[in-house]
Amino acid sequence: RDKVLNVHVQGYLSLSGENNYTLLPRVGNLDIINSLSELCKSGYDGYITLEMNRPGGENDFRKALEIIRNNS
Repeated sequence: RDKVLNVHVQGYLSLSGENNYTLLPRVGNLDIINSLSELCKSGYDGYITLEMNRPGGENDFRKALEIIRNNS
């Protein structure tokens, strides 16, 4: 963690239930939210770069940032 300067997150918003959004990876099965949460619990306080796939507009970016902030 002392040498990690940036974590790059690439994924898209997915609606799983009524107003229950999550971030899913573009490829693979990584639980992005849990992984970021564990990373922050380990003491990481660096940058997180968000790259959205299939964004539907600015609101998708805002929702994704809100999810990351609330879970990291």
